[in-house]
Amino acid sequence: RFPSRFRMSYLLTSAPGTGKTTAVFKVVQLLTEKGIPYKGFYTKEIRQQGERMGFDAVLLPSQTCIPLARRNGPATGFKVGRYNVDVKGFETGVLPVLQDCMQPDYHGVIILDEIGKMEALSRRFVELVRGLTTPGVPWCVVGTIAQKGQGIIEEVKQMSTTEIIPLQMDNRDDLPYQLLEKVSTTLIGGPTEGVPVPPTPVDPPATTATKKKRNRLQGKAT
Repeated sequence: RFPSRFRMSYLLTSAPGTGKTTAVFKVVQLLTEKGIPYKGFYTKEIRQQGERMGFDAVLLPSQTCIPLARRNGPATGFKVGRYNVDVKGFETGVLPVLQDCMQPDYHGVIILDEIGKMEALSRRFVELVRGLTTPGVPWCVVGTIAQKGQGIIEEVKQMSTTEIIPLQMDNRDDLPYQLLEKVSTTLIGGPTEGVPVPPTPVDPPATTATKKKRNRLQGKAT
């Protein structure tokens, strides 16, 4: 088992629409290049004629899309702002992937994008997040978390093994490489050899981060 310092959750936070998912997606691409295993999900906007109509949860590494919320979708009994949230569909499609991560022999990265108000409507998701981010586990978490919120959002922020990282204009290009370095350090000694490497992700989120300083920072990560 790893020392306590090797069990960390690295969570980005910022206002909506500022590039958190893009940064996490870049981390996924870097993990693929390094052969570090990962599982989890990221959230993708659904747009029609430039207007945001909802969100899908995209499973990793399979890239399967699970409807999460729709503005003009059927009433589900759960709503955040203008969006009807499909809690049952989210639980059926996403939670088995997260449950599969909770194995004592899994020494990879768990992607959680995001720990937010929509996802937190699922009590089962809340319980899984507690298990995935608790001290003493053999994996690490990379993800995003809402800037504001109570319950599991505040709870995770207060955990001793959680590092909350503000995403800003002046650091968003560098952050994926810094996160890769943190993850690599976290998983030192982990038995990653022989673990199947996920396929290279496709269909990146609409927001595009630049590749400025990539070569220099990749050299640091290695």
